[in-house]
Amino acid sequence: MGPAVTENHSLNRQKTEHCDTACKISIGIAIPVFVIVLIAIVTYMTWGKDYLAQRRQAKAEKEIAERKLGKDDDTNSLDREVCRIEDLEAARLPANNKSTAATGPNQPTASKSNPGANEPAQGILGTAVDAYHTVRRLAYGLLLRTPGVRSRVEKQLHESLAKIEEKLVPKGPGINRYLSLPKEGWTEQQVRAELEELSSLKHTEWERGYVSGAVYHGQDGLIKLQTEALQKFMVSNPIHPDVFPGVRKMEAEIVAMVLAMFNAPAGAAGVTTSGGTESILMACLSAREKARVERGVTEPEMIIPDTAHAAFRKAGAYFNIKVHLVACPAPNYTVHIPSVSRLINSNTVLLVGSAPNFPHGIIDDIPALSRLAIRRKRSLPLHVDCCLGSFLVPFLARAGFPSVPFDFSLEGVTSISCDTHKYGFAPKGNSTLLYRTSNLRSYQYYISPSWSGGVYASPSIAGSRPGALIASCWASLMSQGESGYISACHVIVGAAKKLESAIRSHPILKDELKIFGNPLVSVVAFTSSGANLNIYDIADGMSARGWHLNALQDPPGLHVA
Repeated sequence: MGPAVTENHSLNRQKTEHCDTACKISIGIAIPVFVIVLIAIVTYMTWGKDYLAQRRQAKAEKEIAERKLGKDDDTNSLDREVCRIEDLEAARLPANNKSTAATGPNQPTASKSNPGANEPAQGILGTAVDAYHTVRRLAYGLLLRTPGVRSRVEKQLHESLAKIEEKLVPKGPGINRYLSLPKEGWTEQQVRAELEELSSLKHTEWERGYVSGAVYHGQDGLIKLQTEALQKFMVSNPIHPDVFPGVRKMEAEIVAMVLAMFNAPAGAAGVTTSGGTESILMACLSAREKARVERGVTEPEMIIPDTAHAAFRKAGAYFNIKVHLVACPAPNYTVHIPSVSRLINSNTVLLVGSAPNFPHGIIDDIPALSRLAIRRKRSLPLHVDCCLGSFLVPFLARAGFPSVPFDFSLEGVTSISCDTHKYGFAPKGNSTLLYRTSNLRSYQYYISPSWSGGVYASPSIAGSRPGALIASCWASLMSQGESGYISACHVIVGAAKKLESAIRSHPILKDELKIFGNPLVSVVAFTSSGANLNIYDIADGMSARGWHLNALQDPPGLHVA
């Protein structure tokens, strides 16, 4: 679920330099614009926002009541069941995908707001900050359009892209490209020889530990076992559980084992997915549909830390959910709880916290988010993204490291995403999404009872799925066991602690570099502490020495996972 990262960091450097220039230009424009915006916002917040929200809520409740009343008048039991299935299908689908026959005339329509809009925390101070950033973006755009700056930026961009292409696209003598099918199929020997060539192309030496994150595996012995599991279930597809009952059994057991790791209560449920992004997408979809069906929310909003994984922003764009970004200020770099509290309204469908987040490796204040989620008459769903923490965070205490509450032991936590293909050491393409109740899980299902090919149903985005990956994941979990994961946690987190300690205590590093917050797991993020050192110079220097580190922005930094 990590981002696409290149080894060239000049793009980040250029962005930082141009933004600094735009900042100076924007200050002179910001003050009058801020005064006008502030007057408008205060007026709206005084009476307009609550009034409009109440109108929308009343309309939605009326429509739901009318639909229910219409169904209560049915007398034929078969008609009632058909109506129930069609209503379930209609409630699950976005409004622009619903047919008139399935929805009826009174179905609430989807939000017409900008899909996936990313909005920072508001309030008077938040509005001022938002106005400043808006003016800064405008100034930045104007700056880039000036002739001298534009030509310079285009030249630097071209050079950076050329370097990236040189690294990512193999070229030169001995590199063959196959752009169409061969006229005659290759022999097995030819295929094997070409695969050997491809595997030996020049690359960052992850095998020697020169790559941050990206590769998570349990050494050669486990890879061999996973390969055997892949081969044994290569043609299997869990969409046909009657044909491949073994895959169905393994999938259920994977979910059960991960649920137990996260202290799930009785009645909890879950699904396997293709990765952390799909797990997050499905959690957001479930929350949106729960709010649509149970509360009549048609303009959904979710509140996330600005360090939360980009998949939440993708979910906002895909599912038409307004995304509110909340700052994670220094020195702790955890989500600002008072800002989250101020943003909650009748359209809020989901709160989010990370355990830990990808950029800085910081665990948000999940207990505080849990209290926010359950303080309302109707509790709000709270999703904890533990994709990166996966099989480390649940075992921190047992491996002898400090830990904090973050899982289903907190009453407000309703769903958790956990990547089995990270520190669970399963092959890529494996993740899990866990729910406190099976009812929450049902909101992510898709059901089409009227398709001419028969009743179609799937638990997530994919229809067909590779059962071989499920088998290799199951083999990984069974092979490692609790003791194996506790031992791995001790080694991996112990290495991160050594790196953190070196940066904080080394006579040179402690004055030049600064750690972001208090990382508890496997990620250590840092930035330069003085104006004389550009953190991206360190990134470029490490890349030149064969290392692949993750570059961060806003604020600039690097991290090692």
